[in-house]
Amino acid sequence: AVLAHPDSPAALALRQAARALAGQVSVRTLAHLPDQLTVV
Repeated sequence: AVLAHPDSPAALALRQAARALAGQVSVRTLAHLPDQLTVV
Protein backbone atom coordinates (compact mmCIF):
# COMPACT_ATOMS: atom_id res chain seq x y z
CA ALA A 1 0.00 0.00 0.00
CA VAL A 2 2.77 2.40 0.98
CA LEU A 3 4.79 1.56 -2.13
CA ALA A 4 1.81 2.58 -4.26
CA HIS A 5 2.66 6.19 -3.41
CA PRO A 6 6.25 6.80 -4.61
CA ASP A 7 6.44 10.29 -3.11
CA SER A 8 5.30 9.31 0.38
CA PRO A 9 7.80 9.80 3.23
CA ALA A 10 7.81 6.05 3.90
CA ALA A 11 8.63 5.24 0.28
CA LEU A 12 11.37 7.88 0.22
CA ALA A 13 12.85 6.43 3.41
CA LEU A 14 12.75 2.93 1.93
CA ARG A 15 14.56 4.12 -1.19
CA GLN A 16 17.20 5.87 0.93
CA ALA A 17 17.69 2.71 3.00
CA ALA A 18 17.89 0.56 -0.11
CA ARG A 19 20.41 2.95 -1.65
CA ALA A 20 22.54 2.84 1.51
CA LEU A 21 22.41 -0.96 1.58
CA ALA A 22 23.26 -1.12 -2.11
CA GLY A 23 26.50 0.69 -1.33
CA GLN A 24 27.46 -2.09 1.10
CA VAL A 25 26.48 -5.22 -0.81
CA SER A 26 28.19 -6.61 -3.86
CA VAL A 27 26.92 -6.26 -7.41
CA ARG A 28 26.75 -10.04 -7.51
CA THR A 29 24.28 -10.02 -4.62
CA LEU A 30 22.18 -7.28 -6.23
CA ALA A 31 22.04 -9.30 -9.43
CA HIS A 32 20.07 -11.98 -7.58
CA LEU A 33 17.44 -9.60 -6.21
CA PRO A 34 14.05 -9.30 -7.92
CA ASP A 35 13.74 -6.19 -10.10
CA GLN A 36 11.22 -4.56 -7.76
CA LEU A 37 13.78 -4.59 -4.94
CA THR A 38 16.54 -2.86 -6.86
CA VAL A 39 16.96 0.91 -6.78
CA VAL A 40 16.22 2.43 -10.16
